[in-house]
Amino acid sequence: MLKPLLLDVIIDEVVEYKVAIFAISSLVDCCMRGGQRYIILVMKKMIDALPVGILSFIVTALIVYLSLDANPLDVGHFKFFEGFDKIVHFVMYWGCGLVYLLDYAKFKYPHHCRLNVELALTAMAMLLGLLMEIMQLLLANGRSFDVLDWVADVAGAVVAFGLMHWLGLHWLRHIFNEVKKQRHLKG
Repeated sequence: MLKPLLLDVIIDEVVEYKVAIFAISSLVDCCMRGGQRYIILVMKKMIDALPVGILSFIVTALIVYLSLDANPLDVGHFKFFEGFDKIVHFVMYWGCGLVYLLDYAKFKYPHHCRLNVELALTAMAMLLGLLMEIMQLLLANGRSFDVLDWVADVAGAVVAFGLMHWLGLHWLRHIFNEVKKQRHLKG
């Protein structure tokens, strides 16, 4: 019973290693060749290499860790300006909303994304922010609930929705179609 489990773990590690090597070699290749169009195509290949939902899971786990740990990055001794944490919250939930919508777009391709699902995913990012603030209130780890943090979370998720809905998803469909055309010409 232990051997099949161990074999599954080894296979998973090899697959992850191959994806990481592919990503690094692709980035180096981009730097050598240059050109925005080529960089975009390599980004598309890297997105295709990851299974749907992996990025969303990683970003959500990272946000949970950063939100609930007492001092996750050990930056307590640095002096930042007033309101710096609001910028961090905005950026974290902008990234969260962006990744949720990106994973959904990848799942739906070649079909168009539905507005109600995009709004639901944006609401999930906002709800995650509220849940993290409530957990900070309940846990005795030196963190506290702050309504303005949640407002920054909501603002980040809404901006991600706006960018992805009106700009990003059309741009991504164009990139996906470009790669599909190149595959068709080669094969």
